[in-house]
Amino acid sequence: MSSSTVVDALSSIGIARLAAFWGKNRLEGLSELGVSTRPRAIAEAMLSESGLAIFKKKDLRNAVLEVFSPQVIRDKLGSRPDGCPVTIPPNFTWGRNEATTSFLKLMDLNIDEAFPNDLLSGPEPHLQTDIEKPLFDYQNSIRKQLVSFSFLEAGAHRDAENSRIVAHMPTGSGKTRTAMEFISDFLRFSCSRENPVVVWLAHSEELCDQAVQTFLSIWTKLGTENANVYSMWGGRKPDHLDLSKPCFIVTSFQSCYSSIHSNKDADFDRFAEIRRECSLLIVDEAHMSMAPTY
Repeated sequence: MSSSTVVDALSSIGIARLAAFWGKNRLEGLSELGVSTRPRAIAEAMLSESGLAIFKKKDLRNAVLEVFSPQVIRDKLGSRPDGCPVTIPPNFTWGRNEATTSFLKLMDLNIDEAFPNDLLSGPEPHLQTDIEKPLFDYQNSIRKQLVSFSFLEAGAHRDAENSRIVAHMPTGSGKTRTAMEFISDFLRFSCSRENPVVVWLAHSEELCDQAVQTFLSIWTKLGTENANVYSMWGGRKPDHLDLSKPCFIVTSFQSCYSSIHSNKDADFDRFAEIRRECSLLIVDEAHMSMAPTY
């Protein structure tokens, strides 16, 4: 865009009218910054702030039109096929139309410079989203199988033998990430019926901590409502469990075993409540479930 012709046209309407269109506060702001308040400086500031959108103001367009003599308008716009000169009606609507095109042509501009994001009336026929860190195909396949089992296949027969599934993935293939995506699906789908409680059971503090951090990262992006996250391993014991919203509880084999055999009523009651309210149990490194404590 050639801004010089626009600035020339704007500055020609005079400082008083420029100040009225742009606003007294903005003009005072320029002065406080030590910027000249001559017409050309004001015109440059207006164009810098709003671009050609400043001409959305009908009165400003009319003031600029007065700057151009009839002869200049004829020279720049030419004539219609019938030989009559092209004219620009006052108070025309700003947009992709003949009058706006002619107005811009007076300042050596074209319509696309005023409406760069309006070249198409609608979206491209084919667009593709750009998901940040999507699952790999094999991870997404496992996630879908877990969702299908949890909500479709196992829905009709929730007995002990048919309500368990093993997801087997090689070391380093993203088991935790895949499981957390599934858990997010489970929490979202279940929230319409109940406040689900998901328990993540692991055999080491490192795996417990990894589970908490991964869930927080995934649910922050995929969650539909806030959830309570409880860390119950290595001596960590919440004073109270708030089950009024979705819950993700991470605990260890050792902590569960200690709670079961604890002499403290509070510890036993807390574990009993979790067991009673648990909607989904995830066992990390499931081969460890063969241990006697499991």
